[in-house]
Amino acid sequence: MINKQNFKVNNLIELSRNSWLNNNKQLSNISGKLVAPVFKSNAYGHGLPQMCLLANSTSPPFIALDSYNEAKLARKYTKLPILIMGHIRIQNFKNIPVGNYSFAVSSIDTIVELGKTRHKVNVHIELETGMNRFGVTESKLDRLLDEIKLHNNIKVEGVMSHLADAANATNQEFTIEQTKLFDSMVETVLEKGHKPKWIHLAQSAGLSKVASKYANVARVGIAAFGVNPLEPNDPKFSNYLGLKPIMTVKSRIVATKVIGKGQGFSYGLTFKANQKMRIAIIPFGYHEGLPSKLSNHATLTDQLGNHVKILGRINMNHTFVDVTGTKLKIGDEVIILSADASQPNSLHTLCNTNNIFNYEMLVNLSPTTRRVIVD
Repeated sequence: MINKQNFKVNNLIELSRNSWLNNNKQLSNISGKLVAPVFKSNAYGHGLPQMCLLANSTSPPFIALDSYNEAKLARKYTKLPILIMGHIRIQNFKNIPVGNYSFAVSSIDTIVELGKTRHKVNVHIELETGMNRFGVTESKLDRLLDEIKLHNNIKVEGVMSHLADAANATNQEFTIEQTKLFDSMVETVLEKGHKPKWIHLAQSAGLSKVASKYANVARVGIAAFGVNPLEPNDPKFSNYLGLKPIMTVKSRIVATKVIGKGQGFSYGLTFKANQKMRIAIIPFGYHEGLPSKLSNHATLTDQLGNHVKILGRINMNHTFVDVTGTKLKIGDEVIILSADASQPNSLHTLCNTNNIFNYEMLVNLSPTTRRVIVD
């Protein structure tokens, strides 16, 4: 059997341990709270196994995931507490080890089914404060809390909600109202005799904007990976400038070709050379996570930081770049996604200049691309 680490790959995603440690420190300083990272959707494309290993070094109060399948995978790499936030069909609770995880809950049906398992289980009550996605409303909270009291095996470990408009750069009125409602509902939980260990409302965009009286944890997604969640015109934008992207995505040149004047290449022949030029082919296309809308105009960098432009239509597994006038050859690196904010292929620049949602670009990175932790 081939040792995976000895098999040399063309495409590689590097994750910086030092940047991860830096971000945790920065986010804790911004929020004044413990930081619980959100690792759903393959850790925002960074790789769930690798991010669990990195999280082991910072010992967060818990890691947050979306599904039971994610939690099963994460448990292979970490002993940290895991909060499953996504919906689980209630008939499944009897078939899964509920004691190994905590669950976000907002319905009486879920409480009843968890109670039937007779296993000790921790829950985080999700409150509806304005997102209108999941959560128990204020009018139904008393009934939910009363139901929990009927089941000795269920412990309220946490209370949570989710901000809908924290990234709004000019108006925080809705976020302020959400926070007030959240605190009021937390008081109801406390008055009913529950003693939640963790109370969390703010996500990445809300870290420096929310002033909850009770929250003691910040549940952080994209900012934990070094991405500023706010727009530059936001008054709080500068609070996040100390964050460092932890991801660098690399590929290697696998072929070069000389193209004559007037010749085209790739599907649809959308680019035709106006002079003799040399192009290189890298085995990284839209399947690997390079959006097809970057065809013909986005700029990548080589291993020395020189700029190489994408030419022609991006293929499923290949992309063409202009290496005319360079000494780049087969085997040399091309940086797809740079951790250097000054480069044209940083996540911020690629997405902002091409109208791409940065979250979407990250989570669309192929899970089969090898990910490694570096310093």
